[in-house]
Amino acid sequence: MKVLITEQLPGGAAGVVSRIREAGHQVVYCHGFGQGNLECAGMMLGARCPIDDVDVAVVVDARTSAAPMTVREVGALCALRHGTPLVISGPVPDSYRSPWRDADTECDGDVVDACVAAISPVAATAQRAVAAAATRTLQQFSRGQRLHVTLQQRRGTIDAEITTDRRLPPPVCEAIRAVVRASLAPYTTSWPYADVRFRTA
Repeated sequence: MKVLITEQLPGGAAGVVSRIREAGHQVVYCHGFGQGNLECAGMMLGARCPIDDVDVAVVVDARTSAAPMTVREVGALCALRHGTPLVISGPVPDSYRSPWRDADTECDGDVVDACVAAISPVAATAQRAVAAAATRTLQQFSRGQRLHVTLQQRRGTIDAEITTDRRLPPPVCEAIRAVVRASLAPYTTSWPYADVRFRTA
């Protein structure tokens, strides 16, 4: 697993990085090294943003205190915009504000376990991706309708329950079913077998 690290303060991720490497995983960074280096890795001459690498599985925001967000943590926002799972390791000042509110996992314990949980096909990032794709498809057929998606993992596959205000015609259900399965593809190899069911609220 490749883990992209962003940190509240220079050097604040040392313990987190050590634990991830001990578990045999690869680490890349949002910023260059050094106390005064605030430059985003993607903005450095000749470089590119590490989050664009398809093999970055998760972003970890390593925090050492409940102080406000710093510029070195902007990678956490990038993770949300990019659709990459986000783990917050350490205390936050306000868990109701993004990016902390929208993280897949917050952890004060084992960061490796948190990363594994974050990349689950039923974690928050996958849930958002599936809901967004299903909503876009529904709006092509019925602009007044809303839906809610619930994902659960069961015996090696995914159950997706789509709840709508009103019953959907079979062709719309089939279109949404196909989109839900396709949007699960980045998160699980069993995406073609996802059981997508519909119910009304």
